[in-house]
Amino acid sequence: MDYKSRIIKIAEEEFPGSTVVFDPEAGTMIRFRIDATSGQILSRAFPHYHPSEIDDWSDEKLRAVIRTTCGF
Repeated sequence: MDYKSRIIKIAEEEFPGSTVVFDPEAGTMIRFRIDATSGQILSRAFPHYHPSEIDDWSDEKLRAVIRTTCGF
């Protein structure tokens, strides 16, 4: 599973009904935000992550990063 699919899957598990929006201007890095169904922005993940960095993370680590960036 590629890094975008993993991020989307875990974000949807953590925040049902949420949407992951990837920043197309992040270049070779990854930057995203998670929007709630209400349209509220739940997070912006900074700093930028490199795809290989995310590929190396376990699902538990990625889940922790997503929850932390959302303030949980």
